[in-house]
Amino acid sequence: MTTRFNIVENGGSDDDFGDENEPMLSPSSRSEPHGTLSIDDGPIPSRRPKSAGSNSAVVRWAKSNFRILYGLLIFAILLALIVLVVALFLVFKVKRTTNGVNDAVNAASEQYRVLYEQIATFKTGRHGTFKDVENVAASLTPEQLAMAKQYGLIPDKPGSLAPGMDPIKPISTSSSHDSPSTTAESPFRSEPRPSWMNRACDQQCENTDYGEPPLLIISLDGFAREYLDRNLVPSLDALTRCGSRAEFVYPSYPSKTFPNHYTIATGLYPEVHGIVDNAAYDPKISPVLEDLKKTKYPQFFGGEPIWSQAVRSGKKMFCLFWPGCSFNITGHNPTKDFPYNRSLAYSQRVDMVIDWLKLPKIERPDLIMAYFDQPDYVGHFHKTDDEVNVELQYIETVLSYFFARLHTSKLTDCVNIVILSDHGMQFLHKKVFVDRTVDINGMIVANGVIGRIHMANSTIPVDTVMEKFTCPNDKTYRVFQRQSVPKRYHYARTPRVGDLIFDGRPGTTFYPTQKADYGVTSDHGYDYLEPAMHAIMFAHGPNIAAGVVVPPFQNVEYFNFFVELLRLPHEVPNNGTLGVLRPLIKGLPILYPPVGPLRRRIEPCLPTRLFEPRHVYACSDGGEDCKAAAGAINENLDRCTVHLPPVKVFQTELPEVCLMDLCSVAIVGAPVRQNMGLAVLEVLTKQTAEKIAEARKTGNTKVDCGLGDQRFDLSCPVANGTSTSIMANELDKIGLLYRVRAVLRPDFVNGPFAYLQNLTQAYAKAYDRILVTTGPVYDSDLDGNADPPTPGAHPTHIYRIILRCEGNRWDVDGYHCRDESDTRVIAFVISVLPDTNCLEPLEYLLLNTARIRDIELLTGLSFFIDPEYYSEIASLRLRTAITQNLWKF
Repeated sequence: MTTRFNIVENGGSDDDFGDENEPMLSPSSRSEPHGTLSIDDGPIPSRRPKSAGSNSAVVRWAKSNFRILYGLLIFAILLALIVLVVALFLVFKVKRTTNGVNDAVNAASEQYRVLYEQIATFKTGRHGTFKDVENVAASLTPEQLAMAKQYGLIPDKPGSLAPGMDPIKPISTSSSHDSPSTTAESPFRSEPRPSWMNRACDQQCENTDYGEPPLLIISLDGFAREYLDRNLVPSLDALTRCGSRAEFVYPSYPSKTFPNHYTIATGLYPEVHGIVDNAAYDPKISPVLEDLKKTKYPQFFGGEPIWSQAVRSGKKMFCLFWPGCSFNITGHNPTKDFPYNRSLAYSQRVDMVIDWLKLPKIERPDLIMAYFDQPDYVGHFHKTDDEVNVELQYIETVLSYFFARLHTSKLTDCVNIVILSDHGMQFLHKKVFVDRTVDINGMIVANGVIGRIHMANSTIPVDTVMEKFTCPNDKTYRVFQRQSVPKRYHYARTPRVGDLIFDGRPGTTFYPTQKADYGVTSDHGYDYLEPAMHAIMFAHGPNIAAGVVVPPFQNVEYFNFFVELLRLPHEVPNNGTLGVLRPLIKGLPILYPPVGPLRRRIEPCLPTRLFEPRHVYACSDGGEDCKAAAGAINENLDRCTVHLPPVKVFQTELPEVCLMDLCSVAIVGAPVRQNMGLAVLEVLTKQTAEKIAEARKTGNTKVDCGLGDQRFDLSCPVANGTSTSIMANELDKIGLLYRVRAVLRPDFVNGPFAYLQNLTQAYAKAYDRILVTTGPVYDSDLDGNADPPTPGAHPTHIYRIILRCEGNRWDVDGYHCRDESDTRVIAFVISVLPDTNCLEPLEYLLLNTARIRDIELLTGLSFFIDPEYYSEIASLRLRTAITQNLWKF
């Protein structure tokens, strides 16, 4: 049965609206909304027009041309097969060519490594030089000899490399460190890469005998960060594709081998673990200056190294020449340890490490620490960059060999690997012989770029010796007594650092006598801010995040990183800050140490009540000017009826500490103690800084008197000298409150403190608005921690923290930035002793910058940790960041 659809359209004209008195749509005239749809049975005629014979014409044409179409089809198939064969041939050819190039590159790398190690056995002269180049040449085939000369492994002309080294000559260079004039290129670098470089990331360990990944730490002594820019060690670059790295690493002061390797192992500063240099003097242990490479006294080594905690926790640790491994200081020695053997070829060291990693699980080490002495050794005696480049090329062949062996052993994804260095290298051009300036009879004088004098049995007062070295005309060094060493150096806690410390500027070194000069052309140990001293860090493994580049950090942070990779508890005290390197880790639970005292926000000392009077009063020794100042402050306080105190800025674990809010200024302290406050917080604007500058011209910035707060101060303390306000705003009369004043030496007030005031006001002018926190430091025992509260104590240092917000994007509370990423912080800790080095103001201030974490330890306060404003990692980075340069203004 078929169905027919008839659609009846509505009738009527568009203009025919009917009688105006009738409804617009009367029932009689109202049509169906869309017409009437009737359904009847019947055939449905086709609406598609047909052209007679249209299909039959196409069929007839196809039949008549069938042979042509068939031939074209066969031709297309044959053509496709030919293209496929050619493509397969080209792929095979390219792969074969690539493999050939890789084989050639690998063969050249292997040939270079073997040849280098063969020739190295002849370097028996002074400082690793050849005694007789002709004997070396005679031991090689003509092909090897040509290659050795091509690669610079031996001199091009016999006899051109004499034993020993020439005296140091002044080096004229615009760079502060050893850097090539042109970028070198590795002879083994090729676009096709070895198979271990081409592997996919996030692969699983293929070795079923592996459970928890062991940790392998490799140290390349003296591998400066700038060496990476020479493009001679592509294996390290390749490692970062599936691994992580640091922009660079700050060594600890002094940037020497033994102190920094032991810092890496313990997480302690050299002043804490006691290895203050490659040689140390401690009359309680030995009457002479001990060479720590050869000493028999384990008492020099303090702290608990990572290998001790690992062994104590039931893990196995194998040590390959790491400095300090051989000394039993905790009763938990490495499972295996080997006496240092510099002649052991690097490829043999690699083979040892691989063999250890292939041991059965019950014998396999959980931790391996391996030390390689290059490029440090050649760096000390090199005259040209090419000599260092030869070593870098050799290191590349060794690393490539190591990773290739890991890959073929199917261990690449089974081991957490950290490759690091301890410091960089710097050309020398200035020698200071101490005996030419002072009689060193009875003294112990340690040489190096950081010279140290122990007065020992000398009859000369230390101040007399100090005077002879202060303010050198050529500014090639700085000299400190322990009390005046910059806090960021962390180099004053132990007497082992010496009674006088000579802080060489880049290129300067010290010897007790000219006879003690042993001919180095380059050295290290300088201030870790110097770019030439910066070190490297690369990491790769199943628990290492891929593609992460962490900002610069100091090497005290390694210890907690190693602890987490080894799944050990955080129970060993160290100077690192837990969590700083956690972004490098993946696939491990976050471990926290046992909970200590709870940190709390510092709340107002008294409840804030509307219209409650907050008045100050003039101390009994004040005159009319002092009373007028108190009256002006009280008027301002009376007008400040609604105010939000900065309760989210500070935190502490200290009892009794609270916030004394004075509207324009907040003071952190303990009201029950008649002491100076721990911190004073103030806002400094561009307009205020300009007013201070104008007032200085007229001398109207100082009023000499004292004020007390009637809410907290029953009486004014008796001052033991003229006090000075530590506030940045010199015009704010609140600076007369004794809680923000300290008794300071005039030469400090007019010198270093004036430098700090001027810089702070310059920053206010440059950035429109800054938040300034200033306070005293009490560290009379020089241990880097706050002394217990002592009535009447005078500060040993003054600290200052300056906060600004990028683009002036401040939060509504006025104490934080709108976003944590906008936060910019710079901090200083300056000794109240006068500057004995006649430094320029900005040089002095950069020298005395400090980490926020250092200030926290010196005060008992905490900054930038409120989770409402800072994530955990942002807080950690703000508090542990090292200031490389002062802000521009």
